Amino acid sequence: MSYAPLPTASDIAVSRAAIADREADIARIDSRITELENEITTLRALAASAQNDIATHLAHIAPIRRLPFEILGEIVTLCATDPDASVQVLRTLASVCKTWRDATLRTPRAWSRIKFAPSYSYNPPTRDSLLTIRDLNEWFERSGTCKKDVSLDITPLTLEDTISALHLVTQHLNELVSLRVIAGYRKSDTGLGDLLRQAMPQLATLDLAIFDVAEELGSDFRLDSSNLPRLRTLHARSRIPTAQALQRRVERLFFDRMTICTFNADFNNSSSLCVLSINNLEVNAGGLANLHDVDLPSLRALHLYIIFNPDAVAVPGILHRINAPLLETISLRIESGRLTKTQAAAQLQPLKTASNIRVLHLCGFWLSDAETVQLLSRLPTLERLVLLNAKASDKVVDALGRPKSTRSPWLLPHLTHLYIQCAWSKSDKFQVTANAMVELAKARLAALQDAANQDIEPPIAALAAVHLSHRELVATESVTDTGLDTIWAWEYVLATWPERGWWAIPNGIKEYEE
Repeated sequence: MSYAPLPTASDIAVSRAAIADREADIARIDSRITELENEITTLRALAASAQNDIATHLAHIAPIRRLPFEILGEIVTLCATDPDASVQVLRTLASVCKTWRDATLRTPRAWSRIKFAPSYSYNPPTRDSLLTIRDLNEWFERSGTCKKDVSLDITPLTLEDTISALHLVTQHLNELVSLRVIAGYRKSDTGLGDLLRQAMPQLATLDLAIFDVAEELGSDFRLDSSNLPRLRTLHARSRIPTAQALQRRVERLFFDRMTICTFNADFNNSSSLCVLSINNLEVNAGGLANLHDVDLPSLRALHLYIIFNPDAVAVPGILHRINAPLLETISLRIESGRLTKTQAAAQLQPLKTASNIRVLHLCGFWLSDAETVQLLSRLPTLERLVLLNAKASDKVVDALGRPKSTRSPWLLPHLTHLYIQCAWSKSDKFQVTANAMVELAKARLAALQDAANQDIEPPIAALAAVHLSHRELVATESVTDTGLDTIWAWEYVLATWPERGWWAIPNGIKEYEE
C-alpha cells in the first residue's frame, strides 16, 4: 500500500513534459541508428565489392594460371586416363575455361583411352562410354599417334556401323597397347578376323569377348607371334588357336570356357605363363586319362571353375597333372555337393605338397573338418584363406584360434585375411558361428599382445580382415575404468563380384593375381 500523496496538476504537467522530452530523445536516437545502419549496409556492399575485385585479381594471378601448358596437360591426362573416370570427362575438362580447353584439345595422350559402347535399345545412354561412330572418330583423331587402350562393344551396332568402327581401329593398329572387342552372335562377316590377322606391334593385352570364336573369326584363325610380338595378356570366351612361339611368351591367360581335352595342346609350351584363369573347365574321365603332365615353371596364380562330368569325379584331378613350383595363389570352384568329402579331398591332395601357397580360395568343396585342418596344416605360408559354400564347423575355426599345444606352432601363422561362407544346411553341425570367429580373433590378438609384452617375436601375423558371409568383424578400442578395452562388432558389407564371372569375394581379399 502506497502512502505517497496524489500528484498535483503542476506535477502532472512536469511529468508530461519529461515524457515528451524522452520520447523526442528516442526518436532522435532511432533516426541516428537508421542512418548508421544504412551506412553500415553501404560499407558492407563496398567491402563485398572490394572482396570480389580481390578474388578476381587473385584468380587472374593464381599459380594454376601460370602453370606451364605441359603440366596442365599432364593433369588433364591423369584425369582422363583414370580407369574409374568417365570417358566423357574430357568434354567436362574442356568446358572449364579457354586455357583448360586448349590444354585438353591439344594433349593427345588425354584422348588415348577409348571406350566405345553404344547403348542397347533397352538401356538408357550413359556418359561412361562413347556412343556414336562420330565420337569414336573424334577420339581417334585427337589421340594422334599416341599409344591407345581401345574397347569396342559392337554387339548393338548395325553391320554398316560395325564395319566403320573396325575400319577406324584398323587405321591405328600400330598404336594399340590394349584391345577389347565385345561381340554377340552375328551371322554376317564383320571383318574382325581380318583385323586380328594384321600386325599390331605394340599390343600387350587382347580381350576377345566373342560369342563364337570360330563363327566370328573363321575356323582357320590363329594368333601369330610375328603379328603380335609384345602380346603378354590374352582374354577370350573360348579357346583360341595360338602359335607355339606366342604360347611361350604369353604371361596371363583368361578363358571363359575350355575342355580338358585341349589342355596339353594349349599349355605345353607356356613357359612364361604367370596367371591362368579358366572360368568353365569341362572335365571328363576320357580327357583326364589322356592328360599328360603340364609343366608351368613360371605360374604363380591359378583360377579354375571345374565342371565335372559324372565319370570324372572318381579319378585323379587336374591338379595332379600341373607342375607349378612357383604357384602362390590358387582359386578352385566346383558345383556345391558335386563331390563327396573323400573325392573332394582326393582332388586337393596335390596342394599338400605345395610349398609357396599364399592365397587359397575354395568354393564348393565339402571337406570334413579333419580334412580341412589337415590340408591347412600343410600350407604354413598361407596368408589369405577363403572358404565359400563350405561344409565347415566351429572345429576348423577353433583350430585356427589356438596352437595345438604350448610347444606346437599355430595353424597358418601368416594368416592375415579369413573369409568363410558355409553352404545352407538343415543341421547346425555344418555351420560356423559368429562367436567362434570372434574367439579366433581374440585369441590371435592376445597372442600378439603377449609377445609385445614379453618383447619377443610374435608367433603369428596380425589379422587384417575377418569375414563371415556378408559380415565383417570390426575391432575398436574403448576407454574403460581398467584402461583400453577392445570391442568386437559385426558390420554388414556388400560383397562385390570380381571381373569375368568369378564368385563373390569382397575386394579386400580377392587379390587373385598380385
